[in-house]
Amino acid sequence: MDEFEKANAALIHAREYSKAQSDLRARHFHFFLIAVSAIVAGILGKAESMRYLALAGVVYSGASILLDYRYKQLIDHATQECSRLEPLIDSQLSPVPGAPLTTITYRLVYCSVLFVFLVLTILRIG
Repeated sequence: MDEFEKANAALIHAREYSKAQSDLRARHFHFFLIAVSAIVAGILGKAESMRYLALAGVVYSGASILLDYRYKQLIDHATQECSRLEPLIDSQLSPVPGAPLTTITYRLVYCSVLFVFLVLTILRIG
C-alpha cells in the first residue's frame, strides 16, 4: 500500500468518523428536546413535584452541555484530520474556513434550558 492509498484510507475514515459523531450529536439533541418536553409537562401537571422535576432538568441540562462539549471536540478533531490529509490526495471536502456559523447552536439551547430550570428550582425552593 503506497502513501496515497494510506492517506486516502485515513481520510475516508476521518470523514466517516466526523459524520458518525455529528449524527450522534444531533440524535442526542433531539432526545434532549423530547426529555425536556416531558419534564416541562410533568412540572405543569404536578405542582408538588415541580422542585424535583426542575432539579432533574438542571442535572440533565448540565450533563447535556458536557456531552455536547465532548461531541464538539471529537468532531473538531476529525475535521482537523481531514484538513491535514486532504492536501495529500488533492481533495477538498472539509468545511470551508470562514463559512457562516449557525446563529443558534445546540449549546445555546442547552444553556438556556439549564438557566430556566435553575430559576424554577430556586423559585420553588425559596
